[in-house]
Amino acid sequence: MHCETLCHVMWLEDVDPDNEASRELIMQALDDAAGAENCTSADEPSATDDAPAATDAPTQQDAAGHSYHSGPPSLANSMPWGLMLLREAVPDHSALLAGDWEALDEKKQLTVSVDWGPLGAEMAPAQLVVRQGGIEIASASGRAPHALSVCFSIAHMAPGEASVAELSWAGGSRTLHCLAPLRAPIRLCELLSAPSAWDTLPSPATLIAPPRAGVPPLAYLPDRGIGVEMELITFATDPLISGCFSKEEQIRELLRRVGTAATQAGGEVGADVDYDVRLLEAAIARCALWTHEIDQHVMFSSTAIAKRAVEELNRAAEVHGGRAAERMSNHRPGAATVAPADDPAEGNVTSGESSRQDECTPELGGVDDVELERLHDGRIGRPTIMKSEFKSPTPEKGALNLAHRGAEELGCMVRLLRHIGAGAPALSETANGGCSLHVHVNVCHPDAGGDCLSCRELLSVYLSWVRFDMVTMRFARPWMWREPSMAPLYATGSEFAWHERGWEQGCSRNNGAKYDIPLFVNAVRELLAQPSFAQLGRREQLDLLFGSEPSTPGRRIGRYCSLNLCRLPTYGTLEFRRFQGTLDDALIVRWAHFCVAFVECFRSTDELSRLLGASSLEAAIATLRAEQERATATELMERMAGFVDASTADFFMHDSGAL
Repeated sequence: MHCETLCHVMWLEDVDPDNEASRELIMQALDDAAGAENCTSADEPSATDDAPAATDAPTQQDAAGHSYHSGPPSLANSMPWGLMLLREAVPDHSALLAGDWEALDEKKQLTVSVDWGPLGAEMAPAQLVVRQGGIEIASASGRAPHALSVCFSIAHMAPGEASVAELSWAGGSRTLHCLAPLRAPIRLCELLSAPSAWDTLPSPATLIAPPRAGVPPLAYLPDRGIGVEMELITFATDPLISGCFSKEEQIRELLRRVGTAATQAGGEVGADVDYDVRLLEAAIARCALWTHEIDQHVMFSSTAIAKRAVEELNRAAEVHGGRAAERMSNHRPGAATVAPADDPAEGNVTSGESSRQDECTPELGGVDDVELERLHDGRIGRPTIMKSEFKSPTPEKGALNLAHRGAEELGCMVRLLRHIGAGAPALSETANGGCSLHVHVNVCHPDAGGDCLSCRELLSVYLSWVRFDMVTMRFARPWMWREPSMAPLYATGSEFAWHERGWEQGCSRNNGAKYDIPLFVNAVRELLAQPSFAQLGRREQLDLLFGSEPSTPGRRIGRYCSLNLCRLPTYGTLEFRRFQGTLDDALIVRWAHFCVAFVECFRSTDELSRLLGASSLEAAIATLRAEQERATATELMERMAGFVDASTADFFMHDSGAL
């Protein structure tokens, strides 16, 4: 089925989200021929798939290719990024004993060493170099089985900046990206919101208020449809209090009540009220079109992170008028509630007792700190919780569009979620991210807003993203910097496998060759070099490059990376997966704006010609690798001048702690 035909079928799971049978049907038909999405699905290598076959000892002939997962030899970082995060997530974890913390904390040094594996004397002489910003800073030479390593300083590097270690020999290479550590504990602000009592309403003026001071203005508003998916943890609804049986019902009923109250307060349009009645009515109508479903892939934060998130919420509340002390003001002791059973309308929920006499009930207000921790750590407290995903409207209902009040719609929706209570889990016990924010930018759907991009335009956007991948990585919070569900697109090849813990990434063989930019570039070069390709129509070209067949370049690179091409044949979108889940509406709006602005900016560049014109694949990859390693936020902002405000990069990196 052609891209443009398929994208008519779906847009952000264009089915009834409360209908389990419908969701199953869609998953079977369009979930990338991988069955249900999970970390060990056919779409991703399993632990068994990654394990080398039990054969004779490897030889030099086996040590070929470029990918970290191509087999021995391999590189080891003295302080993997996941281990740095683990110290914050699980401070007493036994794996922390393996880290060279003195060298990191006091000397500001990292060491990369070679693990030759069982290659023995078969291995040719090799050179190990380390580059920072594309410039070689350290090197050493040697051969198996003798020890080979380099030590280098990271004292001058900003958090998240990468030192790139590369081992090369005649016939192959291996590369490992080593990230500079944070200079302060990870920031956990705007990840948690206590629920308000059901009989209280958010202020209409608050729902459509302008963003907080200090955020970059939206310099350019392209008329292009987008889709937003927000992953969060929420309390389940209680029908005995609200009369609602699902999150969608709860939100729509809340919107109805807000609209009624606003009409009663404002009377005729133009009455003396402190908000724009028309703008509020439009935002309410649009937010009522959002859908909710269960996403079991949301992960809980570790206990230590959950406690810190609540502490940070309380500190922020104290700064803003002591709201933490007032949180229990709506508490009604002894109120009886009944937790809904595992209702298909809510999906599979983590249930407590089927009936209970709660001291603190979310929809009555007065949720205490222990229960709030449950919005990050699912094992603490009693209220029933849900792994939620909230999705913006489909094109048939009018896709979200920043040129048509989309910023107000997004802001209103996030503020509603804050009112009903939600949490965005951060670091899990495996030092991976808990939830994420996905932005789909329409590029092929004829009814979603915006013109359809050509194959060359799509490739220009994608290759430009690869070029700035290590820059935009630092726009997100640190637990997303090496998150396997949105793996960085390193120009040197993949360093990720699904089953690895955060501090083990890059340690196992991955025969699936996912997230591999060199293989992707090679496949594109081969396709476009065929004389018959230029004679095909646009739809046929799109199918060959990005179609659903497993052999297409877009499909082979995999979906769990920072920019996903696998949604082109289904939704007609580029899916930007990079960002963390958050309850900061200003941040969400500006990230969505950045994504659509990136497409508009880089569609007109001709990144493809330089790679196609290179004399060989090696030359093309060397060019892309050098550009990626030298790329800076300053360069990105200069390239995007007129599309985003010049302060956008600093805004994101101040939030993430990368500055």
